[in-house]
Amino acid sequence: MKRIFTILLLMIGILQLSGQNFFIKPTNELSKVISLSEASNLRLNITRNTVVDTVWLEYELLTNTIPDAWYRSYCDNHGCWSSLPESGYMSPLFEEFTSYIEISIETYNIIGSGTIEYYIYEVGDYENGQTMTFNIETEGFVGIKEQWIENLSIAPNPFSNFLNINSDQLIQEINIYEITGKRIESISSIYNTQHTIRTSHLNNGFYLIEIIDIIGNKHTQKVAHTKSN
Repeated sequence: MKRIFTILLLMIGILQLSGQNFFIKPTNELSKVISLSEASNLRLNITRNTVVDTVWLEYELLTNTIPDAWYRSYCDNHGCWSSLPESGYMSPLFEEFTSYIEISIETYNIIGSGTIEYYIYEVGDYENGQTMTFNIETEGFVGIKEQWIENLSIAPNPFSNFLNINSDQLIQEINIYEITGKRIESISSIYNTQHTIRTSHLNNGFYLIEIIDIIGNKHTQKVAHTKSN
């Protein structure tokens, strides 16, 4: 009996030294195809290892490659933010208490994909953390959206009276959206590698410019309009 008790103590000591006093469930990585028209939530839970009474956790943002035009928010058991915080603390885990990270995304009808990664670790023990990964893509995303981005220029940004579009590919259509996703202007049947949009009628603020080439590739960029004095 004494030997069994000693083994149990050693096992508990190993678990405590390994830093695995919390677990991410159901897995460390979550992938989801989200709707273009509705807000979507992605959530992973964090539970306490029962060999310890209380677990104090911190987090750090490692990766954020989701499109700038998308709205994103972050929640855990400590609170919610209308952005992706770079770092912070969670409320402690004790008894049957469960923590989580939940990411909310709204695409404003912009097709795309991206990854968000958070590193979770115990306070004072950064080396023994775990990475929580959210992979997100929209319905209709086929992985060709950025094929010609290196050959595309949308300038100047910020802009006032005009916006120049230049590409190595023939441009078929240009759409202008308010930041909320409402389309306010559409220019079609361009069939040229360059086009100038007159923009003096626009109000100050941010807009989304969607460029579509003749084979259907799309690129969307956020731009800022500032009226000239």
